[in-house]
Amino acid sequence: MMTLYLPELTELPTPPYGKTGWPWMAASTDVPSQTPAGNAWPRISVVTPSYNQAEFLEATIRSVLLQGYPELEYIIVDGGSTDGSLEIIERYRAWISRVVVGEDDGQYDAINKGFRTANGDILTWLNSDDMFAPNSFWAVGGIFADLKPHVEWITGVPSMWDRFGNGATVLPRPRLNRQLLSVGAYDGVTLNFIQQEGTFWSRDLWQRAGGCLDTSLSLAADYELWCRFADYAPLHGVSAVLAGNRRHPDQKTQRAMLAYMHDMQRCRLRRKWSRVERNWLARGLKRRLARLIYRWGRTDPMVVYAPGELRWEIIR
Repeated sequence: MMTLYLPELTELPTPPYGKTGWPWMAASTDVPSQTPAGNAWPRISVVTPSYNQAEFLEATIRSVLLQGYPELEYIIVDGGSTDGSLEIIERYRAWISRVVVGEDDGQYDAINKGFRTANGDILTWLNSDDMFAPNSFWAVGGIFADLKPHVEWITGVPSMWDRFGNGATVLPRPRLNRQLLSVGAYDGVTLNFIQQEGTFWSRDLWQRAGGCLDTSLSLAADYELWCRFADYAPLHGVSAVLAGNRRHPDQKTQRAMLAYMHDMQRCRLRRKWSRVERNWLARGLKRRLARLIYRWGRTDPMVVYAPGELRWEIIR
């Protein structure tokens, strides 16, 4: 396994005119030679599925490379973009582990292609319009290395960037647990939302849960994967922003949230977690139950992350 050469900020292509801040004119803090507990850094594999999002792709790539993480594998799978994305990828080709270009059967098929060649101990994907936050990887690597075997998958504080990549907005974290994954959404409030950006998992958990995304789902294959993960290990929330999605009019989940929720319902029906309620009283009771679980049902352990002190610990 070849370790990527880590570029300095000054070695990367010059940012477009007017681009400042992260990830254009700023980089992550230098990673120490070992984790706070004295362990070696685990390898992190990141897959980016790409298709005709040239407006955002360069920032996505830079947010990975400027982590300065010593054990990084970065794979980009492009479905045959025609908007300049391939030219952007080529400019950064020297710092990317593998680039796969060719037709695929959609986003989740592209991600599966990437993971089939990944060698990392820790896995995640980042869509081509999203970004990691600075210092994310050494936090993730340290948590997995120093808290194993207790931690098998984690998620950061939900957040989002605006179209221009300005200021991550921190969103309220739902009280997540396995029960809430099965509840669904009521009155337009998604009680079981786990933001894909900033969620990382171990290779062992990925393999035990099937080792692939369900490509029969057009939107909610991430949710279906979380359901499988929850069968094997508890989710650990991390008290830090690790990544965020980018809000823009062409964002897939923003344009098709109802379809995403329909996919979630299909997943729950497959697992015999829910059925269509035709009785208004039954629906009302389930809404009230969902709110009670949301308010009082938190069972997931949290990882407290203290970046200034380079430490993390599990609390319950």
